[in-house]
Amino acid sequence: AVSTGSAASEAAKKQEFSLALLDLVLPDIQGIELMRALNRISPQMHFIILTGYATISSAIEALKVGAYDYIIKPFDMDHLKLVIRRGLEKQQLTKRNMELIDRLEKEKVKLGIVMDAYNRMGAIFDLDDLADFVTDQAVSIADAEKASLMIVDDSGQELVIKGAKGLDKDKLTLRTKIGDLVAGWVAKEGEVLLVRDIDSDPRLRVHLRTGQYRTKSFISLPLKVDSRVIGVMNVTDKLARMAVFTDDDLRYLSLLCHQTVTQIENIRLCQKLASLAITDALTGIYNHRYFQEEL
Repeated sequence: AVSTGSAASEAAKKQEFSLALLDLVLPDIQGIELMRALNRISPQMHFIILTGYATISSAIEALKVGAYDYIIKPFDMDHLKLVIRRGLEKQQLTKRNMELIDRLEKEKVKLGIVMDAYNRMGAIFDLDDLADFVTDQAVSIADAEKASLMIVDDSGQELVIKGAKGLDKDKLTLRTKIGDLVAGWVAKEGEVLLVRDIDSDPRLRVHLRTGQYRTKSFISLPLKVDSRVIGVMNVTDKLARMAVFTDDDLRYLSLLCHQTVTQIENIRLCQKLASLAITDALTGIYNHRYFQEEL
């Protein structure tokens, strides 16, 4: 509670208020002008005007400027409380609507990145190039610092890193056995792992809680063809203020993984067709066409 318009403006600069109850006549400023000043400081603030000098024109002007209601003195306290409660409810509804609009705008941006990735992926026919492209898209989609794409090797026993974003070079040659560590567990179980807090998540065994993450949240997704896991995508170190990955992040990354699996299969099919063109199907020995190409 303050007694002047200037004091109200200073208070609004220091703290966010949902609703202001103010008199139409103040010692240093008119209530209408104060509303305009407060609205510039905090556009989401709602106003209720109190006055003992009511006129139709002043009421209309107050409502035009943005007053939620206009109460004439003397007033009933229960009525004032009711108006305040409704004003706060409207303010909260306005806030939720703006949050929803903001979320929809963000979703539009994320879906745009996913759709662009879908279109561009179809032109990539090298597995290493695809892995680099996908990890670059993954950090953009999830607002993350690091991502890696691991593929199950020919033996089916280990995961090897095919592409990465933000990882140290010495980690790019690391191999993980199926069943070991986080990626190995995801590859073995075929389950998505969205971890918000490494220390408290019951799914992580003690030896999985390593110090390799800057934040305590990460996402690890299996790349699956039917029920067979062909790789794992890992996304770590959220850049946002809360530093925690969300269900929305998981949803968009799942879309990216789905298309990644499709393109990996396309690449392998093309490689197989190319191999059949230059080798004997029965013996696997290079044929005369390969000899001519090499010559």
